[in-house]
Amino acid sequence: MESPIIEALRFDHVGFDAMTASGPLAILTDINLVIKPGERVAILGPSGSGKSTLMMLMAGLEKPTRGQVTVAEHRIDSLSEDALAVFRRNRIGIVFQAFHLIPTLSALDNVAVPLELAGTANAHTRAAQTLEAVGLSHRLTHLPSRLSGGEQQRVALARALAPNPVLVLADEPTGNLDHDSGDAVANLMFSACHNHGATLVLITHDETLAARCDRIMRLRDGRIETDGAA
Repeated sequence: MESPIIEALRFDHVGFDAMTASGPLAILTDINLVIKPGERVAILGPSGSGKSTLMMLMAGLEKPTRGQVTVAEHRIDSLSEDALAVFRRNRIGIVFQAFHLIPTLSALDNVAVPLELAGTANAHTRAAQTLEAVGLSHRLTHLPSRLSGGEQQRVALARALAPNPVLVLADEPTGNLDHDSGDAVANLMFSACHNHGATLVLITHDETLAARCDRIMRLRDGRIETDGAA
């Protein structure tokens, strides 16, 4: 039996520079953090503070210029691109503000196809169960164009949760939704992550949504300004 992880996410002296015509530009500087399994963490900060870059590093979609990034006690900054893709597919779920659903696939297939590509047994059964968990058992055969914005985001949430990831990253997941739909998606996101035992890291501008987390981290000018209980 696999031993339970002690840390879901760890950054050790992480920095990230973007290359510009005039040379490297520091986006993140000396980021140190530890997030425990099951913790719910909100990341806030003004535009340009480095929030999205921080999440890209957490997801392994970018590699740090300096420092180490560890997810579920695996150093992801040192993995090859192929190994990182496999690790991310199995251990990290990502929910974006834009839903990124495949328009020609049904809700069920949008969730099942990534599982099939990963070699998951009974991919469609697991996809259907996850869609049922987010309240979409009656929309399995619908294309994204026939779903409301809130329903599309719930499909995206189901797609992120279906592989049973250790870590769920959500970048402004309610940003494109009206108030009621946003509240419904937020409720499902918190309850589903809890039920799956997943750690949740949430980028948001919504202070009310952030207050529902266990912890709030505020970024400014590429550095952690404050980090404490919500």
